[in-house]
Amino acid sequence: MPPRTSLDDEMDALDDTGEGFPMLPTPQLPNGSPSGGGRRGGGYAPLSGTGAILAGTPRRRIAAFVGLAVFSGIAFHFLLSLFGIIRPWGRNGAVAPPEYLSPGDWLRTNGSTPKEEMELVKLQAMVDETQGYLVRDWSLNLGWNNMRYIIETGLLHAQILNRTLVLPSFVYARACEFNNDVCGAFAKQAHRGQAVGSHEWDELPEEEQQAWQLPIEVMIDLPHLRTTYGPVITTQEYLRLNNLSPDLEGLNGWWQGRYNGDLRYAALPNSDWDPFPMVRVDRLHPPGLHDELQPKSDEVPAGLDAERIKALFEEKKSTIDLDELRSKLREQGFELPENPTGALEALGFRQLYTYDHILGMDFLKSPVNPVTQVAAEGNLTGLWEEAHDVTDKILHIRGEIHLYRRAGSLYFTSPEQREEFRNIILGDMKPLPRMYELAARVDARMRQKTEGRAWMTAHMRRGDFVRHGWAMEGESFEKHADRIKRRLSKGQKILAANPSLLRPAPGGDTVPPAPAPGDPFYVATDERNATNLDYLRSIGGVVLSDVLTTSDRDYFGPMAVFTDVLALLEQVIMSHGAYFYGHALSSVAGGVVNLREAAGYDPRTRLID
Repeated sequence: MPPRTSLDDEMDALDDTGEGFPMLPTPQLPNGSPSGGGRRGGGYAPLSGTGAILAGTPRRRIAAFVGLAVFSGIAFHFLLSLFGIIRPWGRNGAVAPPEYLSPGDWLRTNGSTPKEEMELVKLQAMVDETQGYLVRDWSLNLGWNNMRYIIETGLLHAQILNRTLVLPSFVYARACEFNNDVCGAFAKQAHRGQAVGSHEWDELPEEEQQAWQLPIEVMIDLPHLRTTYGPVITTQEYLRLNNLSPDLEGLNGWWQGRYNGDLRYAALPNSDWDPFPMVRVDRLHPPGLHDELQPKSDEVPAGLDAERIKALFEEKKSTIDLDELRSKLREQGFELPENPTGALEALGFRQLYTYDHILGMDFLKSPVNPVTQVAAEGNLTGLWEEAHDVTDKILHIRGEIHLYRRAGSLYFTSPEQREEFRNIILGDMKPLPRMYELAARVDARMRQKTEGRAWMTAHMRRGDFVRHGWAMEGESFEKHADRIKRRLSKGQKILAANPSLLRPAPGGDTVPPAPAPGDPFYVATDERNATNLDYLRSIGGVVLSDVLTTSDRDYFGPMAVFTDVLALLEQVIMSHGAYFYGHALSSVAGGVVNLREAAGYDPRTRLID
């Protein structure tokens, strides 16, 4: 592996960030009046059905809901554990996956039961089919959608290197629909900035700096992931497999030296991932493409040389879009062949495959706009070539490699491998089945509101976006809401003019009619001000509390008290809308785009701006 650098030494110093701060105690439900935790203020209205109903409700009714939710989760766990099913996993059908503990088992403990011991045996067999573990420094300071991008990237890298990816056992929920003391009854509570080593939230009131650990199984359908993708485990499972205490898992998501135990360990320094002018690729010589990548000097336009091509690259850029390169060369009188592979190879350049930015920004890393780029062959470094023969049991990709990079944090040297990554994103990474079931219920209720017609949807990011100045139309909620209505009005016209874009309702074959002008539309939003929500409703908006019932909430289980979980449910709901409008600066929109792409929606049924 490459030698260590001063940056790696700095990262070692950060490894234990948050470890000096004790986990805040998990409080019991109060017997008296609410503690007032969480920013609610005048005019606050809980978004979800139960939260809306319980606002101002006597404590005994809240306690009854809490008890029912806990009982439901335990009962659901028991039933799924009793009737578990094992299916083949991995696209190559290698072995059967471990039977997995129910995702309803939210209230996890560190104890080890006979069933868990059997799970470990199966997990070990799964790990043994690979070259060992791939571990990451997970950026738990980020919200779920960015974490999802990072996990997708980790899955890609583990697949390239034939290793078992070790996921964080939890992510942090940043908000809760109830007071902090209620939320703390369902998940471990931590001071977010201290836990992850960040000062980002220092200026907020203390109660708004809290976060809650959500088991990763709440956000990802792990049984499905193991079935369709293959070898992946949580850090808790890794620690148990290697006879280490589960209590060792730290708060900040970064890999700690104490996790290594007696296993051999190697690291890829963060500074060596893609320093300019390096271009990180999956592998330099993809199988089956040897003949296609042969230089063909006879196809090089007369007079064209490598220096002319290098001069067309922007400063501090190691790649250029193939279409842009063609256009610039054409202006100089050079015409590349229709298939330029051989000509570019002869000049020392390679075609690379990736997905384009949406509106020129990398906040939405959705695999929807495939593009081809060009880079100098001498600048390419293959992940497979660099690390596939590492024999150490643990391979650690150090530091943050997510920001300001394309999906996957590397380029592909074949379109087939790019498509395989798309399969991971759209086919393997799925929310829990219960989210799809609840989204189908909401879909039916929205069609009731529209008299059987299809309905449209939008994401309205407020909250921290208003604080940072990123919200559409600035601080004005009414202008933001009006903008959404105008955008959806355009969507209504598109659907009316193109009925073939409409899709059947969930679970059926009947295609509903196109939305009519003035129909109600669904808005997923983190806005909580009651006056603002009333205005949204007055122009036709429908929010979660209008269509999600208490029984729906109880069906999902205790984790539905957390706003981050409800936001993921709302992404699934928005994936059912006949037309979707989202914000290019919010990664939430990227999650919706992925779900819609996986469901086969036409690109004309979405607008991102």
